[in-house]
Amino acid sequence: MNVPMTNAINPPRWWCAEIEKYLSRQLDRLDRQPIEERTNRLAEKIRERNFPTLFGNGDSDEMDSLWESIEDMALAGVVELQKMRRHVGVEVGVGSDPWNNASLEFLPEAEDRVRIWLNRPQQTAEEMAWQLAVNLQKDAFGKQIEWWRRNVDSVAGQQEAEVVARWRQLAIHLPSNLTLRQLSAKYFFGDSKWLETREQALHKLPGLISYAPRKLILQVHLPKTFNGILIVENQDTFLYLQQLDHPIINQLALVNSGGFRSNSDRALNRQALHFYYSENSRSNHQSFEQAWFASGNHQQTQIQQPSNKLPVWYWGDLDWAGMSILSGLQKSFHHIDAWQPGYQPMAQMLEQGDGHVPEQAAKQNQPVITHTNCKYADDYLILLMLKHKRFVDQECVLGFG
Repeated sequence: MNVPMTNAINPPRWWCAEIEKYLSRQLDRLDRQPIEERTNRLAEKIRERNFPTLFGNGDSDEMDSLWESIEDMALAGVVELQKMRRHVGVEVGVGSDPWNNASLEFLPEAEDRVRIWLNRPQQTAEEMAWQLAVNLQKDAFGKQIEWWRRNVDSVAGQQEAEVVARWRQLAIHLPSNLTLRQLSAKYFFGDSKWLETREQALHKLPGLISYAPRKLILQVHLPKTFNGILIVENQDTFLYLQQLDHPIINQLALVNSGGFRSNSDRALNRQALHFYYSENSRSNHQSFEQAWFASGNHQQTQIQQPSNKLPVWYWGDLDWAGMSILSGLQKSFHHIDAWQPGYQPMAQMLEQGDGHVPEQAAKQNQPVITHTNCKYADDYLILLMLKHKRFVDQECVLGFG
């Protein structure tokens, strides 16, 4: 019989689905207990549950082909095949299948080859410790137990068993008004941000882990009357504009976006939004909030208040991050525009050769934004930055003529 080479990366020609399942089971056993820790052999009888084709679930050609593959696997040094023995004084009936009462023993020296064929590298000590811990707490993970075994979630400075125990505690957590960050800090060693990058794992826990939405907080300054809303990116400029007595500013409700915060899905969600008003805000807060929600995307807010709708502008840094915020705000405010009184002096600086190169302010990795759905930004500001390859921060604007 011609036995193919078995030291290649790809599986040998005698490979088939039932052999792959058999070898996967042996690696599962080795992952749970490495060969050097074993006192028993990796042996099992050939039975219907592990090789169903041999026991009436295939035609005669399929049965003969599978048995030949098993023999080839043994000749390749992957397993030791023990066939049915003849006992003294007992004849084996004519036509008896050779696999009846046969057994396979997986050979330790074949482990590396099989791992290559199955693309299953040997587990680390941490992976083995994780799987053991998950197995001990398997009642907490329900039908997703296999997912939890495969997905190791290590925490620096913590034992795997302790991390699994924390996940188990979270799995039986009763509904409460805690936010995701509070749950994270409560169950994962005081780290409030741990769960923010583990959304998939949260969905793999049995039941629904409910938590309160984390509110978006926006700072607002209101003049006595206002006919528009200006969203300001940076805090220093926001505070400066509050003190500035200028007719351009005096008619605007000012909102500090805190960088990307107002570019959030929560910006128009009444239950997930909280406004903080400056001490010297002189307008009715309710009138501003009516205008804020009425000026937003009506499809998102599901509020139709056209009489309260006001124009909304955005003013931030003249760089790609600022343009990204402007573009993102279109999701909440479809007709938002870049605020020209603020951007124009910054644009003039670029036209005059001023401004900083991206490397000076560690902005070289900001993705280039080519479209914001604002004509002034798309047709002028973006082209200006592409031409001069420089940026300007909004804090440099300290007056409006």
